[in-house]
Amino acid sequence: MQLTALKDDILQRWIAAFGDMDKIEQAKAAAVRYVYARGECYQLDNYDGRQITPDEEVFSEPAEDTGYKYGLDEKGRPCYLFYEHQHNRVAWEGCFLYSEEEARYVEFNRNENTPVKVQRMYMEQGRVAGYQSCMINGRQLGPVYVTLAPEVMVPQLIQHHALILTVKKYRYEDGRIAGTKSLSILPGIGECRSEQQYVYNEKGDLQEISREDDNGHVVFDYVKVPEGKTLTDLADELSLQIADAVIAGLQAGDIREPLAVVELNYRAVDDYHPLVKVLTAEEQRRLAGELEGDELMQAMLFSDGEYITLDDTAHARLLKAFTAEVLRSRQYDVADAMMHQVARRLTASRFSGKIPLDDYFFVYAVDWSLSDEDTAGMLRACGMSGKTFDYWRSRGLFAGEE
Repeated sequence: MQLTALKDDILQRWIAAFGDMDKIEQAKAAAVRYVYARGECYQLDNYDGRQITPDEEVFSEPAEDTGYKYGLDEKGRPCYLFYEHQHNRVAWEGCFLYSEEEARYVEFNRNENTPVKVQRMYMEQGRVAGYQSCMINGRQLGPVYVTLAPEVMVPQLIQHHALILTVKKYRYEDGRIAGTKSLSILPGIGECRSEQQYVYNEKGDLQEISREDDNGHVVFDYVKVPEGKTLTDLADELSLQIADAVIAGLQAGDIREPLAVVELNYRAVDDYHPLVKVLTAEEQRRLAGELEGDELMQAMLFSDGEYITLDDTAHARLLKAFTAEVLRSRQYDVADAMMHQVARRLTASRFSGKIPLDDYFFVYAVDWSLSDEDTAGMLRACGMSGKTFDYWRSRGLFAGEE
């Protein structure tokens, strides 16, 4: 079956799932025990023809932070899932279905009683041959769609960027997966295609999965953590690589005027490749002539400059392994500390003398969506010295902070 046929097939399976609510009760009945997880850890695309290995630790008893409840069948396979949003109380239930030819997962929004996710792994000649997934963006149709017939919904969902779809075919060499061909429908992008390449070591262990985007840029979908490396080891090595990328990016930007502020903006949890924004000393002096106190600090930290995109070629591989391990272990504090370490390296080295800097420049790494009100504490964590702090406070910044 070609990719376009696989796409049409999974859309038809989603439409058919409107009549599959009874399978939830069947899945509950098949559960012989329950386990609990902090996140959605039994991913159907991990199915190997026999079992689905969880992405993270599961627990035999529920806890305050284990919001996902999985039922396991007599073979230890997941057969049922329940989870509920902590704040708006929207609940979802899902069922896993197995046969010799396939494994399927269907998930329902119980507040709407509508299917919001349909996934399928299918087998050929005793091995995994392809993967299909169709998911409603946000896993909630909403009042605009729930009154429509499913067949009418599909083109509207695609048009309004409410549908996320992926179909994939596997290619084998020497009895193992060598690559894939995929077709996806993504919000804001539309339909696109890609190919993955699998790389193994001499022992036959999978080392990485990569693909090229439409611009020929290599994207890593999986990288195995180097043996013997702890998350802290990865953070130390990665902070050095990202710091080098920041310097190279600013050099490519042909910075000629001394810089007063350098911001490394990242998105915690899933994207630690920073965007860089700078404020020159001349721009800072202009702002200081117009503003003071908190207004001046806000203008300096939230300047109107455009973000500079860095080349991630040198650190993309390690960053993928690091981010995956952060997600698996949920050690997000280590990842934030890694970004602060990037800023400290740049501050201590003064950008290796390659970028013109003001005498009292400072660098900081931040995810503004999660940052608290302790701006001074954040800047100190990023390497701001007491001398630099006192300098800026004497000019009206950090009033009332020690």
